[in-house]
Amino acid sequence: MHNGGAGGHLIETPAEREIREQAGERARQSKYRKLQVLFNAILTIATVLTGGMMLYQNHLIRLSLDETMKQSKASQDALAVARDTLTSNNESSDKTLAEIQKQVKAMSISADAAKDQADAATESNKINRISNESIVASAKKALDVSVEAAHLDQRAWLSVKETNIDGIGPNRPSTEVEMVFVNTGKTPAFDIHVVTQVEWVQVPQRPILKFSEGDATDVSTLFPDGISGSSVIVKLTEEERARIRSGKTRLYVAATIWYSDIFAKRHITEFCTFYDIEPEGLAACPFHNSAE
Repeated sequence: MHNGGAGGHLIETPAEREIREQAGERARQSKYRKLQVLFNAILTIATVLTGGMMLYQNHLIRLSLDETMKQSKASQDALAVARDTLTSNNESSDKTLAEIQKQVKAMSISADAAKDQADAATESNKINRISNESIVASAKKALDVSVEAAHLDQRAWLSVKETNIDGIGPNRPSTEVEMVFVNTGKTPAFDIHVVTQVEWVQVPQRPILKFSEGDATDVSTLFPDGISGSSVIVKLTEEERARIRSGKTRLYVAATIWYSDIFAKRHITEFCTFYDIEPEGLAACPFHNSAE
């Protein structure tokens, strides 16, 4: 909802809230990726430095061993000193290697902890995304229901108000059937097409009602509470009239109305009555009576 004056928004719309939440989510993801890249860079640098130290110390040990081998050839005393030096260097190397192993283990533990945190953050983001999608879906469903309710309240509704027949008495060359329909909705009905059909069949058969909008009569537009109608002249023989009055044949009057509402949605109203002898008049058919 927006303020009708010169001010800003009073209430944040679902679309605005979704954009804001998406922007926040992208910012959090970007920050997380930057921290992850920084951590990986630090871990890589530490590993390279540690490896370099190991290579350098091993190089020094190798030089010391070479020098000791040369001195051992000169004299036995020099050999003893070289052996002591070698022993000392080996102990130092063992200590250094043990220390490196400790550091590597500590970095491995730290990396595992970082991975667990990343997995937890990913799962949390997944849960938040699912929750947001559910909220958006619920809001959309509620909006659709509200829009549909507004359409039903404001749309046009065409229904048959009455149907008249001037009788099936003897010695009548024809019988006129008139149908009157009305717009009971709150807005106009547009592009109205009407087909009226009169058919008489032997009881208990049912009429074959086939309606095509291409054969319809164009009524154009009908405003709220507006009334329109159509009529059909039926020519019956005396024998057919007698069979109808005796109840052996039944006369059906049916119609189909097509129209559009102000929301450009197409609707159909179906209507059917038959001529009943007791009491004499038109009664509703148990079929072809619906509106959408």
